[in-house]
Amino acid sequence: MPEFAFFGRSNVGKSSLINMIVNRKSLVKTGSRPGMTRMINFFLINKIFCLADLPGYGYARRSAAENEAFNRMLAEYANTRKDLKALFFLLI
Repeated sequence: MPEFAFFGRSNVGKSSLINMIVNRKSLVKTGSRPGMTRMINFFLINKIFCLADLPGYGYARRSAAENEAFNRMLAEYANTRKDLKALFFLLI
């Protein structure tokens, strides 16, 4: 099934946007501090499509090793997901 992913800086509103798209206030947990999302979170919507909430970058406190692992994870995700139809890059 088609997959759509959301990427951007920490605290840009990726999780809030997904909640707005599916018209639910708390499908995706939103954190009060930047960088709370540390893994890729997938949400199956009505068994029709999948939304992926990617970890943010920029404001989150991470070590150099964590940043490198983060970059590898995102590159692997973008290069291997055969059903990924769009990667939305959010800016504010």
